[in-house]
Amino acid sequence: MIRKTRIKRTWLAAAVIASGSLLATALPANAETGVSAREIKLGITLPLTGAASPGYNKIGNAMNAYFKYVNDNGGVYGRKVTLIQKNDEFSPQLAIAKTNELILRDKVFALVGPLGTANYTAVHKSVGLAKRRVPSLFLNTGFSGFSNKKSYPTSFMVLPSYAMEAKIIAQFLKENHAGKKLGIVYQNDEFGIDGLGAFKAAGTKFDVTIPYTSGTQSAATAQTWVSQLAAGGAEVVVMFGVTSATGALLGVSAAAMYAPQWILGSVGSDPVTLRALGVPVAVLNGAQTP
Repeated sequence: MIRKTRIKRTWLAAAVIASGSLLATALPANAETGVSAREIKLGITLPLTGAASPGYNKIGNAMNAYFKYVNDNGGVYGRKVTLIQKNDEFSPQLAIAKTNELILRDKVFALVGPLGTANYTAVHKSVGLAKRRVPSLFLNTGFSGFSNKKSYPTSFMVLPSYAMEAKIIAQFLKENHAGKKLGIVYQNDEFGIDGLGAFKAAGTKFDVTIPYTSGTQSAATAQTWVSQLAAGGAEVVVMFGVTSATGALLGVSAAAMYAPQWILGSVGSDPVTLRALGVPVAVLNGAQTP
């Protein structure tokens, strides 16, 4: 049965709690941008609308709920924490534009929980976060490259890496599904490729490999994925994509009565969101999340 994982809730709690702790203890004495005697301004871009928005569009409001609690109890050394949300629709170009707005117009002190591997890669490079010395706290991505402090000196990760996760899944496949035909559907950017490289390093060989471009996930594209997986005889399928893509794949598969053993990566395995997207309970009950 798919675990009603608390990973996302744990991340959220860790992020908001640690945000307050970090800001309370590590604010530079001469901080001006985004920090005053009364307020600390933080910013986040995330998909409030668009193909990738299910589930992710709740993160900012959940963070604000905790910041309200902090503010109602005196704030951070008397400072009110304000979180400004911008809708990037999970588009790197929009993420760049909205992050520039946060820094140049809204004058935030730091980014907190910036979402998406491809988005943050584009933002870091185009906006020049390191050069501007803008802190990026608790990245909502597990791309292992962001842990390189030489390249990303002002970026702070909180999630286990996708490479680490893929290695765990690879071991799980070896121990529980040896000899079966394997398939994988993955997001074709740094997110999915990070995982794919780890599978390769672990010696996992997929009989059917299906990349997809972020933002193209839909029932129509999932029909193509299911046809390819079924034609290739995949008995066990790893889904290494966002929740909206997972929902499309599982929903279409159920309708087509294609029922391999599903292995869901952490990014796309939230059962509440998947159920809201129409995935049958029976399919969720049979999915595995190592």
